[in-house]
Amino acid sequence: MKSLRRWYLLLAPAFLLLGCNPKGLMIHSGYAPNYTHLYNSYCIVFDPIASADSSYQHDVIRAEINRQMQLRGFQYTIENPDMLVFYSLHPDKIRLNTYVRNYRYPDVDYTVDKAFLKKGTLLIQLQDSFMNKTVWQGYAARVAPEGGFTFDRKTLGVAARNVLSGYRTFSINYQARERERSY
Repeated sequence: MKSLRRWYLLLAPAFLLLGCNPKGLMIHSGYAPNYTHLYNSYCIVFDPIASADSSYQHDVIRAEINRQMQLRGFQYTIENPDMLVFYSLHPDKIRLNTYVRNYRYPDVDYTVDKAFLKKGTLLIQLQDSFMNKTVWQGYAARVAPEGGFTFDRKTLGVAARNVLSGYRTFSINYQARERERSY
């Protein structure tokens, strides 16, 4: 009887963790080689024609991106932002090049890995607006429902939050404030 209780205690947290990631989302993110984190401001870039399609729930994605970036101390601006935030929803299968840290060869930091993602992928990219290079990208695969083309608002919000949780960099101003508080 005690061993059965022990199994319940071990399985309960596992089921709770499964509930935090709805529909088995596959999350991945990574920084680009030679990444610098000298950013204070950002701007979300979106296509107004594509965002008119209400089945993709663009307002949910933009709201979550704004929330996550402001939690990290970044300021939203449309005049000369340090970073541009791009996002896209792909209802079909896509092939994506990602950067993966290379542990096998010490002289090479990152290698390009080709990922073939299933239907329904949310892709978020952060681009340095001055160098015009992607500095970070993350995606959540399997966001789309089976057999449908409309995206669920809750699933998209959770997917955007989980993708941006891989971006663990704070703004320069935020880091400076934290250093001043520690003295």
